Amino acid sequence: MDYFKIIHDNINIEEETQLIGCILANPTILPEIIEKTNPDIFYYKKNRAIFKAILTLFAKNEPVDIISVSDLIMETETKNISENIGSYLVKCQNEIVSASIWVSLNESLFKLYLRREIFKIIQFVSTKANENPFKLIDFIVNKLTELVSERANRIDIIKLTNDIMRELEMKMKGKKIKTGDYWNVSFTSRKLTDATGGFEIGDWILLAASNKSGKTKFSIQQMVHLIRNDIPVLFLSLEMTKTKVIQWMLSNMAKVDDKLIRIPITEDRKITTEQYNRLLRAEEELKSLSHLFWLDTESHLNINQVKSKIYQFKKNVVTREGVVFLDYIQRCNFQKSGNENESRAMEKFASRFADISKDLGLAAVILSQMGKDAFGRYANIGDVKNSGGYTESATKIIIINNRNLIKGGLKNTARIDVVQRSGEPQKIDMEIDLQWAMFYDIGEKPLSKEELEIQNLF
Repeated sequence: MDYFKIIHDNINIEEETQLIGCILANPTILPEIIEKTNPDIFYYKKNRAIFKAILTLFAKNEPVDIISVSDLIMETETKNISENIGSYLVKCQNEIVSASIWVSLNESLFKLYLRREIFKIIQFVSTKANENPFKLIDFIVNKLTELVSERANRIDIIKLTNDIMRELEMKMKGKKIKTGDYWNVSFTSRKLTDATGGFEIGDWILLAASNKSGKTKFSIQQMVHLIRNDIPVLFLSLEMTKTKVIQWMLSNMAKVDDKLIRIPITEDRKITTEQYNRLLRAEEELKSLSHLFWLDTESHLNINQVKSKIYQFKKNVVTREGVVFLDYIQRCNFQKSGNENESRAMEKFASRFADISKDLGLAAVILSQMGKDAFGRYANIGDVKNSGGYTESATKIIIINNRNLIKGGLKNTARIDVVQRSGEPQKIDMEIDLQWAMFYDIGEKPLSKEELEIQNLF
């Protein structure tokens, strides 16, 4: 669920300016307005500052007019608010037809404010699913009690809450999201989803692993899963060609060894007729999903180039939530300043990348390759920090330990370590088959040939 869009949909700047205009046109309505209005109903900072200035002047029994309000704003507010304040106030006053409409404007703005606040409560609760439910209930009750003051008595709070919940339910319809994934979309692994909450809008996920551990194939498996669930994906690969990425996507979808796949797909002696037919079906499916993913393989990108590509993706592909993958951060072009070391430069790059994605309502997944000293053993958070790209602002850190590369490790398995800002670190065992770009929960193997054939009938 895109909470940034939901908040945006519950803002009406035009009504805010009209209410300001009503007050300036007829200050005698101020006593009644003050009784029923508070600055928080104004979302736009300039309007909120203007209303606070009006309250200050009224409390001092000073005139409330364009000149007085403008002078006070110029004295007390920053330049971005005070700039052109006089002409802005004139515009507010000129736009109203009658000052008597303030009652309906106030009620409308208060309702929008209340909706924004309730959405914030829902967002907060959705991130605390593992906490004590009684504490969450107390939190919700306390927050709603704060919101429902005497001036809100005219608003039917229960009806409003039900309307919002119905709206959320309608927005969830049509998306293939499994039960228990909250308002986000799952990973391919049920256990990993339970441990992390899945992909959440505004997420900043750091995916770390040693060389040859399968971090890129893990990401491609998640990308296939996301686009199949109608979630757009931007995949920035700084080391692979588009053909290679497509090859691995088809391998995952058709359950055919990626080394046997050639683009374009042709039937040759290296693959069976059955594998060839599966690849053709996977190719058709991938074409039908092509509007949902954007592959970019330009190398050595700097942060401004990355920002430009994310904005293009948002503009041309994404109409709601989406996920951006960066594979991998060590291959980016860092712009170090002064005596700044590479690790610090990578950390700043990762933070900016995540912030850009979050501001656009996207989840960010940054891949990081750990150093040679972490190879052949179980890596830890210290190895992630040493490899670069680590930042405490990351919402989730996922470390892939491929046991095929660890002496004495159980073959064809991996231990996935999950570290989050809240909660204890968790370890998840998975089976792996990198020929198919597959990571899956123990005992939940990919579909058999017969199951695949049945699935492809529908």
